[in-house]
Amino acid sequence: DYSAAQRSVRLTRGEAFFKVARDPSRPFRVHVGTVFVKAVGTEFNVRYRPDAIEVVVKEGRVSVNPVATVPRSQAVPKNPNAEEDRNLLQAGQFAKITLTTDRGAMDIPVHVDEMEAQRLDGLLAWQAGRLEFSETPLAEVAAEFNRYNRHKLVIDDPTLAAQTFGGSFAPGGYDSLVD
Repeated sequence: DYSAAQRSVRLTRGEAFFKVARDPSRPFRVHVGTVFVKAVGTEFNVRYRPDAIEVVVKEGRVSVNPVATVPRSQAVPKNPNAEEDRNLLQAGQFAKITLTTDRGAMDIPVHVDEMEAQRLDGLLAWQAGRLEFSETPLAEVAAEFNRYNRHKLVIDDPTLAAQTFGGSFAPGGYDSLVD
């Protein structure tokens, strides 16, 4: 919804990177699941996973504002312009909001971490057609590759699945990962 009164996007699945022009009279909002991410002028990434929403701030500041947990199809606040600016993130910070099925939850926790520049670049490498990993459990590496490929990787050994791994790959390059 891009109009004279507001700038907003609804992310229903996947991942998107936003580079937002500064306009304090019309903040830019991303509605993802039960969370609003609000920016005035910044660069940030939002990923909608089945179990969590992740926000990475590359430049500027954004606020991350969960609303009461309701079914995804009904997750629209009565007045999205009235939400508080809670959980303010700065450049180089990462937030993870774990999704819950507890319909009574009114306060969804937002976990915020500082990020090194290398980790930030790795999380945003998908924009350049790369998947980058550093000390990542192999089960997570396989899950990330599975997002991009019909041929699905399965790690049957729990010990191997927990072993950490690093590298840089093309999303369709699961053969090089297996090698």
